[in-house]
Amino acid sequence: DELRPDPAGSYRRLITHVADHPGHDRRYAIDARKIERELGWRPAETFETGIRKTVRWYLDHADWVARVQSGAYRDWVATQYGAAVKSRTSCSTAQRAPHEDPAARQERPGRLGTAALARRACA
Repeated sequence: DELRPDPAGSYRRLITHVADHPGHDRRYAIDARKIERELGWRPAETFETGIRKTVRWYLDHADWVARVQSGAYRDWVATQYGAAVKSRTSCSTAQRAPHEDPAARQERPGRLGTAALARRACA
C-alpha cells in the first residue's frame, strides 16, 4: 500500500484467509539465534527491510514479471533443451511414482497430484 497505492483501496482487500492445519505457519518461521550464537552470523536485513526491498524490485521490474507470467520462458527452455527437459523431469518422476502408496497420501478431491500429472504428461 505504501510503495504503490491502489486507487481502489488497500491491497488487504485481496487477501483471503483459509483454514489450515493448526500450527502450520510455525514451520516457516526462521530463528537465527543459534547461527548467531554459534557462528557469529547476523542477517544483513530484517524481515521488514528485506520484504520492502523485494517488493520494490518486483515493482521496478514489471516487464520481467510480465514475461515470467506469460510463460514465454518455456519457449526459451524448449529451444535450449528440447525434449531432454521433459524426459529428465516429468517422465522420470512418472516412472518413479508407482512405488508410492496411494493410501499413504490423500490428494485433494478433484486435483491431480504431481506424480499423477507427470504420468499423464508422459503417457
